[in-house]
Amino acid sequence: MKIFCSEQSLLSETFQKEYPIGHFFFLRSDNTLTNSGKTLYTPEWSRDMHYVPVLVVRIGRVGKSIESRFAHKYYQELALGISFTDIQYYQQTSALGLDSSLAYDFDGALMTSHFFPKEEMPKTISHLILNGEERTEEKIIIQSIISSDRIHETISTISHYYLIKMGDCITFPLVDKYRKIEAPEQHLYSTPNDTVILNASIK
Repeated sequence: MKIFCSEQSLLSETFQKEYPIGHFFFLRSDNTLTNSGKTLYTPEWSRDMHYVPVLVVRIGRVGKSIESRFAHKYYQELALGISFTDIQYYQQTSALGLDSSLAYDFDGALMTSHFFPKEEMPKTISHLILNGEERTEEKIIIQSIISSDRIHETISTISHYYLIKMGDCITFPLVDKYRKIEAPEQHLYSTPNDTVILNASIK
């Protein structure tokens, strides 16, 4: 299973025109995917962990070099999640020309809700952040800000470089920047009828 993460543009302000695809997404391994209800224990080496809410698209069939107009046939399920990255580690290693993948490729770096059929995915989600027993922040996530056209164009672009397979995932950031984690924190995603679909604890 491959996990293509399109929040690359939120990590780096510099783009190499010669290799634009390398700045379009980064790849995570399947060990990074963690289900709701689990606890993320931030790695001992981490000093600057950040998160961004994401929409997760799960590929449902094999494809290569897919045209955008046919991309809707290649996925049927969506989930909401939280993508974690150590920003300081990423920036320091990138500046030195070193491999920065550890910054986002550690166990549990992508936590997701269960997957919904795309027609049943809630359009709005309440995101509640707790620090201990204290409610620190609550906001509304509107997943429909990620247009179908953007999803289809992304599937098409990736499929020209990789053979996409059943179970592969693509993540799309739902906000325009990462936010710093002040562990311990608990993140709850709830539907309009107060059904919790994601419960993430960070320690």
